[in-house]
Amino acid sequence: MSDFHANSELTATIENSTFTGNNTVRKGGALVIFDEEGHQFLDVKVNNVKFTDNHANGSDTENGTGGAIHSESDLTISGNSSFEGNTAKTNGGAIYMFKTDAAKNTPAKLTLTTEENETIHFVNNKAGEKPNDIFLATGTEASFEGKGRIELLSGLAGSGA
Repeated sequence: MSDFHANSELTATIENSTFTGNNTVRKGGALVIFDEEGHQFLDVKVNNVKFTDNHANGSDTENGTGGAIHSESDLTISGNSSFEGNTAKTNGGAIYMFKTDAAKNTPAKLTLTTEENETIHFVNNKAGEKPNDIFLATGTEASFEGKGRIELLSGLAGSGA
């Protein structure tokens, strides 16, 4: 494990996959992504992946964030990816981006990128019983890039300035 400490840059790629019907109490119904301060830099790339009916249910003592994904690190969504029917108790029906990338000491960044004839599709995602696709917490960034379509049919929310 010592090979993964200090300034190692790691990239994890998830392609052509489906995450359906996953549940958690705390963070990320299907995926939780984070860096540990002083350890690796993790960038996650999700390409042509479908997230359907995943849930961060929360509890009396837990918030439940990111119905499909809770990320505290850089995250890139690309290709024909979709998020449908994901829910979170408090924030981020589909995706919750949290604060900073601790290992890099920079804001965690969400990038949605498409090529021509590609669509990233968000629909029927909810947080706290209200429509919500993506929640950007204070200290996060987002960019929307490319020549294809990005459809946020349930909304974008945030707490940051």
